Amino acid sequence: MEGNYNQISLNKDSSARILIKLLEDEQASLDLTNSYVYHNFPLYKDEEDVSCRANVLVLSKNYGVLIFECSELSDTQLIQKIEKIEQQIEQTYSQIFSKLIRSKTLRN
Repeated sequence: MEGNYNQISLNKDSSARILIKLLEDEQASLDLTNSYVYHNFPLYKDEEDVSCRANVLVLSKNYGVLIFECSELSDTQLIQKIEKIEQQIEQTYSQIFSKLIRSKTLRN
């Protein structure tokens, strides 16, 4: 698995760091050996020119595009934070999906 991330930035995001370490440690058993992992990248602009990004994104020939939003939650924040994370993932998914369906290379 090829890592595409800034280690300093990743060190500040403990939940993403734990996920990426797990994916890297288990890449053979998860069949992710020829995959790419990104942290807080790539950035996309939506129709209103608002930037969105995937907290952790994995590109894999076997699984396609996997998007993760990592967060450390307390019980009092749980519902509100999950709703916010869900919106972020939906926005990121929509941006990535729209770019993929516009790709002439992928349509051939």
